[in-house]
Amino acid sequence: MRRKAFRVGKSSTAVCLPSGWIKSHQIFPGDELELEVKTKTITVSVVKPKIPAEKEIICTGKNIFLRRYLNLAYKQGFDIIKVKFDDEKTPDKIKEELDELTGIEISDFSEKSITLKTIMAEKEKAFPVVLRRLFFLTEEIADLSLKNIKNKNEIDIPKLEKESNRLCNLIERLINTENFRSEKPASILLSTAILLEMICDHFRDLNNIREKSEQDIFDFHKKVNEYIKKIHKDYYDFNLQEISELKKQRKNLFKLGKNVIKNEGMRGHYLLGITEKLHHLEILLFSFK
Repeated sequence: MRRKAFRVGKSSTAVCLPSGWIKSHQIFPGDELELEVKTKTITVSVVKPKIPAEKEIICTGKNIFLRRYLNLAYKQGFDIIKVKFDDEKTPDKIKEELDELTGIEISDFSEKSITLKTIMAEKEKAFPVVLRRLFFLTEEIADLSLKNIKNKNEIDIPKLEKESNRLCNLIERLINTENFRSEKPASILLSTAILLEMICDHFRDLNNIREKSEQDIFDFHKKVNEYIKKIHKDYYDFNLQEISELKKQRKNLFKLGKNVIKNEGMRGHYLLGITEKLHHLEILLFSFK
């Protein structure tokens, strides 16, 4: 089989690989291939799957930090997590925590240990999709929060907030995997996810407050929601002129918020806190240019 070489950029040359070989080995754009270079030949081969990384957690008694240990091992990207325990209630705690850990399930269960194993294939780790979903979820929680306090509805904000925890955990795990690739700095992407998750936390706490609100808080909440949507748009479609408008929007929000908290108590404080987190997100936009 012969292939023509063609120029890529100023100094690189490329050769197309046979489509049949690509399909049979399920190779996708961005995947790594192994090249063995000799004098007149180059051997191309599929990268061997990595050996699953394993983490062991020793849990003695009623370990109050079990949730943190599990979260940390998950976020660090371990494919196998083995938990040894001596408290009969530990399995129930682990099962409860799995609701917020995507793509990892119990693979082995004994009287004194539980083994968790990843079931998420590399091709399913679509980082951009997960981050975008977290943005949309934050918008959804913000809109439902306004409806809740305005119409005194009983929408389950805490349940949606748990979904934001799950997405944020998954984002941190994906960033820590050795195959993570992105045009944007990993530290900025992680900061984005954490800020969005914190904003969802604030909306959850805001909706736990049982106090009567006036029109001022509704107007402030609505403008905060508009600010969230604007940042979401500019995050994926950076435009310097639009960013300038975002700055004006934020300044007006802070001014309005300081007046609102004089009469609206804790809800006003939470909305002002959300505005501050959004300001940090706004600053991150400049890291991409």
